Amino acid sequence: MTFPTHSPIKRAFVTRVRANGTLKAAFTGGIHEGFAPEKAEYPFCVYNLVAGPYEYNWGDLTLIGMVDAFVFSRNPVEANNLDADLAGQLSDQSFPVEGQTTLMCRRVATIPIPPDIDDEGEKVYQVGGTYEIWTDA
Repeated sequence: MTFPTHSPIKRAFVTRVRANGTLKAAFTGGIHEGFAPEKAEYPFCVYNLVAGPYEYNWGDLTLIGMVDAFVFSRNPVEANNLDADLAGQLSDQSFPVEGQTTLMCRRVATIPIPPDIDDEGEKVYQVGGTYEIWTDA
């Protein structure tokens, strides 16, 4: 038996975001794990598994994936709207994870970050939060 990891949770996260054609098309700069390429076009989405605890309970194994996801845009309204669309696509929605039974996917935090200045001297807005994905393995 192969020990379950959080890799299928990350794949399911990206698959779920890309399943929404409108949202996928809106991220003209792509959807990236960890960080975006240096010259990525705005807007884009970056996600990262920030914690992945295992819960052992009476012979069962529950994996909890905590994923931070952020929208980057030069337009604050666009960043906030895409973040809201992203949350709507993920929170309390069908979230199949290969080889695991999904218990829930829910946004559990918003992470406020002030605007930054990019290499071209333009303001960049980063808007997003943390999602908890619980699965039984």
